Amino acid sequence: KVLKTKKEQGKFLGWKAVYGYLKDPNDKYKLIVDENIKPIIEKIFSLALEGKSPRQIANILSDEKIPNPSVYANLNRGIKSTTYNLWCPRTIAEMLTNETYIGNLTQGRRKKVSYKSKKEMRTPKEDWIITPNTHKAIIDKDTFYTVQDLLKKNRNKEKIKKKENKN
Repeated sequence: KVLKTKKEQGKFLGWKAVYGYLKDPNDKYKLIVDENIKPIIEKIFSLALEGKSPRQIANILSDEKIPNPSVYANLNRGIKSTTYNLWCPRTIAEMLTNETYIGNLTQGRRKKVSYKSKKEMRTPKEDWIITPNTHKAIIDKDTFYTVQDLLKKNRNKEKIKKKENKN
């Protein structure tokens, strides 16, 4: 209950900020732009505006050897697998739909399966807690919403293609 209230007040409660942001050293409940990553976020949205799919964007970033979020956050300790530093299309898709990049704090996107487990599941969008204008945006709203429309159109095209292939 207390956590939900704090989230609704726009206080960031995550252990790690969203890729592209850092926790403000002066206020642990606030996010500030990570200037090192800002150009990568802008590039991802710009590629999406050009009509590139999350898979195409993931391939471009992997080819350019741009560190993915877990490598950047140094979460891949130990064994470096063959997929080390490869971008995942799902990560790109999640980033492209994350309102955090337009300055809206988005929390509750995932929840733990149980307190005993580290496993998390994605929660439906209607259960997210979104607080507008809590921090500096990296992406302007026009760009963000244009990308949302493009993603929707691409998804519909894929559904139509699948149906055509079945006939």
